[in-house]
Amino acid sequence: MKQTVLNLPVQTASRKLSLCAALCVLAAAVTLGVNVLLALTFTETTRLPYLLINIASDAIVGNAIILVLDTYLLPRRKLLCLVRQKGSAVTALVDNISESHHRYLGLDCLEIAAEGRRLFLPCDTIRLETGVRYRFQTVSNVIVEAER
Repeated sequence: MKQTVLNLPVQTASRKLSLCAALCVLAAAVTLGVNVLLALTFTETTRLPYLLINIASDAIVGNAIILVLDTYLLPRRKLLCLVRQKGSAVTALVDNISESHHRYLGLDCLEIAAEGRRLFLPCDTIRLETGVRYRFQTVSNVIVEAER
C-alpha cells in the first residue's frame, strides 16, 4: 500500500492550491471593492455605519485569509515542493516513532528512527507502524512517500 504526504496526485494538489490562492486574492479584491464603494458613497448620516462595516469586513476577511494561508496553503505548498524534488529511496524497518512534534524544514514533523537513520514525517500525512519494513522516498530526510 503506497502512501504520499499529499494524499493526492501532484497535479490535483497543485490545482487545489492554485484555486485556494485565487479564492484568497478574490476575497481580498472584493473587500477592497466594498471599502472603496463605501468610501465613495458615504454621507454624514451613513458615515459611522459605513466605517464600522469597513473595519469589520477588513478584520474578518483579513483574519480568514491569514488563517487559510498559515494553516493550509503554505504548509501544503512546502509539501508540494518537497514531492516535486528528486529524492532518494530508503528501505528500512521502523524502530520508533516519536510522540512529540519537531519542527524540521519549516514543517511540523514526527521523528522516525529506522535502522539507525533519523527521518522526519510531516504530521497528519502518512500512517506508519513500528516494527514494519517500509520503502521510503525521502527528500532531505523528509519522508514524502511510504510503501509497505
